[in-house]
Amino acid sequence: MIVAPSVPKRTVEFFPVFPMKLIGAVILCALIAGCGGEDDPVASPPDHDWKAEYNSVVDPLLKSHCNACHSGDDPESGVLLTSLDALLNADLVSPGDPDGSLLVQMISGDEPAMPPDKPLDSATIVQIREWIAALPQDAVPRPSEAESHWAWKELDSTQPPSNQSGWTRNQIDQFVLPRMTAAGLAPSPEADVATLARRLSLDLTGLPPTLVEVDRLVKDAATDRNAALQRFTRELMISPHFGEHWGRYWLDLARYADSNGYDRDQQRPMWMYRDWVINAFNNNMPFDVFTVRQLAGDLLPKPTKANLIASGFHRNSMFNQESGADDNEFRTHAVADRAETTATVWLGLTLRCARCHNHPNEPITQREYYRFFAFFNSTSDRGAARFDPPLPLRLWPSREQRDAMTAIQSDIDDCVERMDQGDESLKIHEELGDLRSDYQRLLLESDSTLVMEELDVPRMTTVLLRGDPSHPGPRVTPGVPRIFPNWSNERSRNRLGLAEWLVTDAARVTSRVTVNRIWGRLFGNALARSAENLGTQGEPPSHPQLLDWLAGEFIATEWSVKHVIELMVSSATYRQSSIATDERIAADPQNRLLARASRYRLDGEIVRDNALAISGLLYRRVGGRSVFPPQPEGIWDDIEANAGSDMEWVESSGADRYRRGLYTFWRRSMPHPFLTTFDAPQREECTVVRDRTNTPLQALAAMNEPVMVEAAEKFAQRIGRDSSGTVHLKLVTAFRLCVSRFPTPDESAVLLQLWEQEFHAASGSLLAELVQGESADDVRSAAEAQAWRVTTSVLLNLDATLTRW
Repeated sequence: MIVAPSVPKRTVEFFPVFPMKLIGAVILCALIAGCGGEDDPVASPPDHDWKAEYNSVVDPLLKSHCNACHSGDDPESGVLLTSLDALLNADLVSPGDPDGSLLVQMISGDEPAMPPDKPLDSATIVQIREWIAALPQDAVPRPSEAESHWAWKELDSTQPPSNQSGWTRNQIDQFVLPRMTAAGLAPSPEADVATLARRLSLDLTGLPPTLVEVDRLVKDAATDRNAALQRFTRELMISPHFGEHWGRYWLDLARYADSNGYDRDQQRPMWMYRDWVINAFNNNMPFDVFTVRQLAGDLLPKPTKANLIASGFHRNSMFNQESGADDNEFRTHAVADRAETTATVWLGLTLRCARCHNHPNEPITQREYYRFFAFFNSTSDRGAARFDPPLPLRLWPSREQRDAMTAIQSDIDDCVERMDQGDESLKIHEELGDLRSDYQRLLLESDSTLVMEELDVPRMTTVLLRGDPSHPGPRVTPGVPRIFPNWSNERSRNRLGLAEWLVTDAARVTSRVTVNRIWGRLFGNALARSAENLGTQGEPPSHPQLLDWLAGEFIATEWSVKHVIELMVSSATYRQSSIATDERIAADPQNRLLARASRYRLDGEIVRDNALAISGLLYRRVGGRSVFPPQPEGIWDDIEANAGSDMEWVESSGADRYRRGLYTFWRRSMPHPFLTTFDAPQREECTVVRDRTNTPLQALAAMNEPVMVEAAEKFAQRIGRDSSGTVHLKLVTAFRLCVSRFPTPDESAVLLQLWEQEFHAASGSLLAELVQGESADDVRSAAEAQAWRVTTSVLLNLDATLTRW
């Protein structure tokens, strides 16, 4: 390995009501404030009576120096300091962290300096600092919303209701059934075995089952249905394709892409991170470990290669290579993206609204936003650069690649030295550009990936006035919003400490958010449908006790993702038929009561994978570099003209042409058009739930996209070359390959009519063009092939084929 060179709403909303004349002083405060090291808060001694000390020490100081302005019905700047509760609610004190407390900063001379007329003496400041350092974390009361809002409360310990129904299979059903029956609904019948085989296979691996698997499951289920389905489920969960499918969902959250974003949008090496995610799901890595390694793998003691690769989660943020881009501005954007993504993925919170001002809907101040932002503000990566790759990265090149990179770096250094000596010729600039392109190419060809790297001395973090990086305000230290569980004073105030906090102190929130997302993947809608936002503006869960029970089960089983998934798919709720009467749909149009299974169109990657698997074209290799399946010619031309670069879509050949969709090269400014047609995101930011639309363009793409046409052709050959059956039997086999079940008599009749219609049309056309040497058998064979091509294309585009039901 070589290392590449690193080139709540509050009762009092303090900042927004500052008089405008103080803004300049606030900016000055940020300019003169020192950049200290990490705070080491002092834990409160067991016998420390901080309330008594407030009465004896702090309150007299406030009365003598502050209350003249900060008392009465109209206190200065809206800040009331006449009682302990008023002080603790004013967002001036961070328990155990005097340096991060705005009160200490102001009385120590930071602008706006307080008291404005006569500064406090050093002994008084020391007394206040010592009192704050000794405050326990629960001294500052949590906002009232945090105590009552369901997403942040302690988990409900209610056990599943007991009932005597023979329908229930596990605890999930025991929670679901009472709500269903109370609304006058009864469960739908269990789906047939073939349907369940397809549903399970698509939900767990993203691929359809083979006919051998379906037939074996049907046979086994005739003896013991439940045991057969359990065995089939576990076989799917140990398939290497399980990690591909569930890893793809995580890549949307991680905003994974193979390019940097913004206008130039050049290639970046990130495929090793994608493969790490796939392996983590396949190995059932406990979710708490999964969390720590991605948020802080580089900060673990003696981090392994895998830990460094995992830290790439937050290197998926965008990087600007445009000429003249301001490094600090775009580094700040990247840090904000990391803070907001972390809050969304693990806390189910839209933190972004507090970037410029206090959150308008949640009890979170702008200052709390920047305290959370501070956890990610001390990494060595930059936000913008014209030529450099977005360092730091780690390389694992071959010996030949290492030698070549060393030689090119020597030539680059020589060019730079000549330029420093006054050579500014066009030739030297062109030579330097070519050398840098060659170095970049070697970086991308070698095993390399972007990683996180912490600075030796943390950056100073300030509130950014109105979110503007050029207008710093008061200094802050790392911390979490008060609506969430308290931060232990013993925990390090860095990314590693934050990751540990998310899966320990805040485990109830993280677990609730995670199992809610998993439920949404398997049932079509999450229990709390606004899975990206479980805050006060989000939709409450349809079954809150079930959600909390699942969250507790997740933690109790050592954060086992596979356990939670198996629990869900083993329930009678999951196994219901999706066929519903008009009356059922009218009674519960969004299926919030779970009296039937949900039906929904497959994601774009799965539409494509499904067609390739059915046809026999799918190349099932797991992992490796991104590939370039066919896409319309010239689709990157305008991007490259604007970017001034020469990236090309060089179409993959051989088996790589038919790899799974998650391995398709993902360029943020122009993802593969087939995937975007089916609602894939650009991955410029975290996506929790994809949109799901239904447009004519999707039907055109599914019929005419080159790989879909090739799949239909291969499918036709697969069916047509089977000489053992009649056309009718071949149609039954083709139908089953697409939807797993047998066709109904009406469906068989329609398919046979289609095939015969196409056969006779092709026969007539070919007979009219009959040339010397061709026989009637040749014409018939060609006509049959044409009939199968049309029929298999129709089968691949059936609503039943494109839908999970």
